Amino acid sequence: MTYYTPPNVFRQPAITKRKHNENPALRLGTHRKSWQTDTTRLESPLLRKVSGDMNDYYTTQQLHSEFWTLPQNNEGFNYFSSLSSTDGVILTSNMRSKDNLQMLTLKADQENVHLAELQTISVPGAPITTASLFPSHYAAAKQPLEHDRMLCSGHQDGVVNLISTSEADGNAKVIKRFNQTKYLKATQPESIDSWLQSKRSSPIRQIDGWNDKGFISIINESLFIYDFNQHKLPLYLQSFTGLEALQVNTKNPHLLSLVGSKFGSSGLSLLDLRCGSRSGVLYSPDTNRNSMNSVSTACSWLDEYTVANAIGDSVKVWDIRSSGSKCTVRGHKGSIKSLKFHQESQRLYTSDDQNCTIAWDLRDISNVSECRLATGFQSICENEISQVKQCGNVVLSPDTSANFRPSDSAESRVSGFTLLDLHYEGSLLTLDSRELGLHTIKNVEKPFVPPRNPRRLQPSLETNMLESDSTMNQESIISQSDNISETTVDVEEFSTPAKNEVASPILIQDHNHKAQSTSIYSLKDFDLSGSTIYNDHIIHEDILL
Repeated sequence: MTYYTPPNVFRQPAITKRKHNENPALRLGTHRKSWQTDTTRLESPLLRKVSGDMNDYYTTQQLHSEFWTLPQNNEGFNYFSSLSSTDGVILTSNMRSKDNLQMLTLKADQENVHLAELQTISVPGAPITTASLFPSHYAAAKQPLEHDRMLCSGHQDGVVNLISTSEADGNAKVIKRFNQTKYLKATQPESIDSWLQSKRSSPIRQIDGWNDKGFISIINESLFIYDFNQHKLPLYLQSFTGLEALQVNTKNPHLLSLVGSKFGSSGLSLLDLRCGSRSGVLYSPDTNRNSMNSVSTACSWLDEYTVANAIGDSVKVWDIRSSGSKCTVRGHKGSIKSLKFHQESQRLYTSDDQNCTIAWDLRDISNVSECRLATGFQSICENEISQVKQCGNVVLSPDTSANFRPSDSAESRVSGFTLLDLHYEGSLLTLDSRELGLHTIKNVEKPFVPPRNPRRLQPSLETNMLESDSTMNQESIISQSDNISETTVDVEEFSTPAKNEVASPILIQDHNHKAQSTSIYSLKDFDLSGSTIYNDHIIHEDILL
């Protein structure tokens, strides 16, 4: 007997024909696996629960930003040189002669986030060019018992000060000084080159913690490594032509990534201090033997074997276990100056010299050759679409408007590039010449809006009839929400403090700090469906202090 077999227009045939030689006893209690019986994807987040009332929801990401103005000098503008954050404490440095280090903390209540000043430190000497705040488990032999925090300040004359302080009581103290310029002059042989080198300015360009017991620094093109508890002589000293920045490996402190202008076409080299002589072994992950040198100014380790460095307006991602670049990140128009990576969320933050900051979601990029913005002209690609991931969202964009407040001077609008660092739970800290920003990206559930009824567009026969509250409850609200542009921001989204509001001082372990200051404005609940752009001109003058 033959059975009718329908055409295969459905995923599963409606009627199946059993073969004559098939043993029916083997089919007892069994079934054929199909899309109808496959239950492996029932817990997938892509599947949404739909009810008869159409109260469905979808999961998206939203950006919440808070901004605070920082104290300014008598001229009305600041030149911030560095931003560092660890264990919930924020350290900023500026190039003033007094009050050049400031320790801050963020405290959240049920409604707002407040910025509180822990202490202000005046470090004597040349202007501070960079500073670094170390985690609380860092300790030195000369550190007082009542102090629980250590930090380093790098100065324009090549001096590094190791400072110990207490978060609750203050009383900061310089416990050690490292004069790197003097040490370089003493170790270099007498020659014309060394004499010219001594006449150059020797600022400390970068300071980072190293191996939980010391710090690593860059002065000109020389790399220093010091131990807190040993003599003032460095553990390691080596000069690299064109050195711009470095980053210590997250798992192996003896493996460093170096970037600069003389490291080949990749602009990146790896320094392994465990191999070779005391100078270590320097090698490049790039197999391209191009004689042209690319300029790279920032780098960051993504994990133990993956490193990223900025070359112009793009970021190259490298796997040190293989040759060649793994992925290229494109989306900036200016030259990228800063990179920060959060391990838990796999999110990379980049900032360029035009004050544009972008967040990149680098999850699942094993088969991806290029990352682009989620929306915009730069997200469009023509070739190899299957290997391109659109995962970039703009966190901050430069203010291109010409309408500044009359009180703003020309110097107050000069900010260089935005300084970046990470805060609690992957949130991002940004610092420019005028304000400190905190940006948090969260996953939220939003309900679906029912589709518009086409009958509403037809003219009503009863024009004089007044609609009741129940008639306008649903459709009028939907029509209003549909007519709002994506760039329109409601006034209620900005939480601002009242003018002339006096905040009570906070008390931490019986020590009075300066009063808290709420954010001058906040940008809440911006959907990251593509590029979320922040512009200063959407902030009204009456809500700025």
